Amino acid sequence: MEELFAATEARVVSAFKVAKCTPSTGSTWNAKKKLPKTKGKPRVLCLTAERRSKRRGFKGSVHICKLDAGRFQVRNTYLLKFLTRMEALTDPSKPNQPQFLELWFSNNAFTSESRFAFEIEDTESLQEAMGTIYLFCKRNERKVPAVVGAEASNVEKWGAQAERSNEGSDFGATLLSADEAG
Repeated sequence: MEELFAATEARVVSAFKVAKCTPSTGSTWNAKKKLPKTKGKPRVLCLTAERRSKRRGFKGSVHICKLDAGRFQVRNTYLLKFLTRMEALTDPSKPNQPQFLELWFSNNAFTSESRFAFEIEDTESLQEAMGTIYLFCKRNERKVPAVVGAEASNVEKWGAQAERSNEGSDFGATLLSADEAG
């Protein structure tokens, strides 16, 4: 993944193998909300960061990458400062089935929110993805997205666990720490 961003200042914090889905239907308060439908198209959800020019810390982006002709290509990029909501969707009747993650972005005051849904293979990957994104937003974007489908305190714990498990890497773990933001 690093070669995708070699010509930029951005560094890869983490990447997750996902499958593209159509977003869920129904309101969040409706008990009959339908799970996202899997399209089966493999993607990579990539979290990158680069140093801010005027403030301390980093600015993060989420990239949706597609494998095309044997190489990854970035299809969509969204800044984490526009992330408004993360939603974990699971089917409690099928505990060993894939999990779903929806990300909601608001681009500006004049457009509606964009929703993206992804299927993640297992619960651990879902927790690591949510925790990493949540912790990055909290420490570097100075705001946190709303969390639906999980407790915010649990999501923060998952991020801390992901950070500890990546301590051997050269960039990802130090990027999330508040000490490095100077």
